[in-house]
Amino acid sequence: MDYKKINAQDAVLLIVHANNDELRGRTILQKLAYFWTLSISPIINVSFESHYYGPYSAEIRHALDITVAKSLMDESIRSEETYNRYCYKITEDSKDLVRTIAEEYKDEFKQISHIIATCKEFECLQYKELSHAVKAYYLYDKMAEKEKTKSAEVMVGKARSFGWSVEQKKIQNGIKLLEKLELI
Repeated sequence: MDYKKINAQDAVLLIVHANNDELRGRTILQKLAYFWTLSISPIINVSFESHYYGPYSAEIRHALDITVAKSLMDESIRSEETYNRYCYKITEDSKDLVRTIAEEYKDEFKQISHIIATCKEFECLQYKELSHAVKAYYLYDKMAEKEKTKSAEVMVGKARSFGWSVEQKKIQNGIKLLEKLELI
């Protein structure tokens, strides 16, 4: 199937729309956007770099800020014990626009909806779990072809070279998610 390239703002809106018009967490949005680029299509002018919670895109963060500034989404902040949790919700006034975008990118929207449903099935639509899954992918992808392994133990060791602190059990669950999504 040929998927269309999409701009970052539309991708952000469709990711949130695919999760019943709301999403808890910037990190989760970043990781779902990364999965989009791996599984669906390129997001125009978006690149990802290694970051504390795994691949991160400044362009996705900017697109998120723009959608909030344009009142396409509401942003709320809830203080947790050690961090702030950002929550995003499609505004009532923008729902028709978002449905139009979803229709224009029908195949892509169906695919991101599938990715989100699969993440929920594996209880991975939480920032730590999703971060472990994308880190597992990133580590697997960086391995030399003859050294590729799905061993969580090996990935935990390789994660240290990126300055990442990971849990073996969460990496293992992330590997299972990646297999289900046919990414590894």
